[in-house]
Amino acid sequence: MIDVGHRPSEAPARQVREALAADEPALLALFRRAFGHDMAPALWRWKYQNPRSHGTLVEFAGDVVAFYGGVPRTVQCFGNTVTAVQIGDVMVTPALRGKLTRHGPFYEAATGFTTRWMGTHREYDFAFGFPSERASRLGAALHLYQPMDRILEVQWPAQGAGHGRLVLARPLTVSDHPAVNRLWQGMAQDLTDEVVGVRDFDFLRHRYLQHPVQRYHVLLVSRRLTGHSLGVVVLRDHGAHGLELLDLVAPRHRMAALVDVARRIAERGGQQRVFAWATPAVVKSIAGKAGQAQATEVVVPTIVWRQPETVQRLKDRWWLMGGDADFR
Repeated sequence: MIDVGHRPSEAPARQVREALAADEPALLALFRRAFGHDMAPALWRWKYQNPRSHGTLVEFAGDVVAFYGGVPRTVQCFGNTVTAVQIGDVMVTPALRGKLTRHGPFYEAATGFTTRWMGTHREYDFAFGFPSERASRLGAALHLYQPMDRILEVQWPAQGAGHGRLVLARPLTVSDHPAVNRLWQGMAQDLTDEVVGVRDFDFLRHRYLQHPVQRYHVLLVSRRLTGHSLGVVVLRDHGAHGLELLDLVAPRHRMAALVDVARRIAERGGQQRVFAWATPAVVKSIAGKAGQAQATEVVVPTIVWRQPETVQRLKDRWWLMGGDADFR
């Protein structure tokens, strides 16, 4: 346990420690206070059930007042496989949000996490995330976060996609395990100049097929005549707002065909558009002539405290889509 010590203005002191399974009720209560709605216990456990998932909490006067959580993500970083941490739920009880200083609970939770688990010879090599606007501003103000990349929204009209009769899309099954891993290997070989989260079968199964709350359409796309696998496409239906393209697994030269599959599915469903969150590196490979990209307010930061050299090495080199964010 890390004791932040006594200060004349505070009695008793806040304490920072690792979050444990027994803290779940208190953390779900903190989530409710921080965000104004509940998180399903099954969703919390889906996020943090991995033994390598960690979090730090801050206690004050017997109450949990802040939490900083992260889950491991296997990442291919310029061709080498490393373990990063994806920062997940960051929350501070509303009564203490005004303490935007290095003595505040947000800073204590974040630095407690970083000190214990990040850096050379520790659990995680580096961090990334999709923080809320509030958390992003606060992290930057406290010199904890620095932007590494940004998110664009790209959209395509549902109408006008080609090659409809040449390919078949069907729901992914467990028997597709070898095909998916071959597709991921082809994608990985094309992305050795980027930083990309591993998208093998185990990842797809956990992230999409086993999600306790959301329903996704995870489709294996293959040639209709030969059965040759072309790629995996992951979609989420937003009704009148459109069909979201959350993820792709395929060699780079196959990705335009997968976008066309998503557009045809949207057209058959009576929707007007397909849209996706993506970093600029992804947009270059998937937008094509029909795609139109625009900026969003979402910035992808890394933690710079203890590891400032990471920023320049990773800046603007990320391959991220909406499915990399656990809240979409």
